[in-house]
Amino acid sequence: MNRKLAGLSLALWTLVAFAQPVEFANGGARISLPAGYRHELEDGGRTIAIRPAQRSLFTFRLTYHSLAQYAGGQPDIAEHFIRSVAEKKGRGVNRIRGGDSIGFIERAGDSTVNGEPARNMQGALSLGKGYVILTLTVPEQYAQRPEVRAFVGGGMESLLGSLRAGET
Repeated sequence: MNRKLAGLSLALWTLVAFAQPVEFANGGARISLPAGYRHELEDGGRTIAIRPAQRSLFTFRLTYHSLAQYAGGQPDIAEHFIRSVAEKKGRGVNRIRGGDSIGFIERAGDSTVNGEPARNMQGALSLGKGYVILTLTVPEQYAQRPEVRAFVGGGMESLLGSLRAGET
């Protein structure tokens, strides 16, 4: 990663470290958003859609799914679930820096947003007694912008590191 991208990633991480947490999924999860980032709740509040100050650059969606009803005596049920999904996809899992989650992210098929081609990434990570499905959608015209590259190159992991399980 070049110095400019590293600097942008560090700046985003610093902003995340001092941000106020936002709850979603009826309190099942919370995340700290960097200054200037906006969010909307979708899907009855189960999904949070996160966008940077320049809204059109990308949309990062996180959807929380609880496994608490199945946990019983299995405190690591979410990690076991993520490992199983990753294994079926032939993917490895990584620990998310800054948090207690494990997960994976992969390139997904391209799509269309507002009639324009877009690139997508998808993934899953453990979170307490549940898991989060994530998608990143970047319109093709913005895919090489420094802000987008910094987000994909480290800012996304910093943001995911701020995810915390809620009470449910």
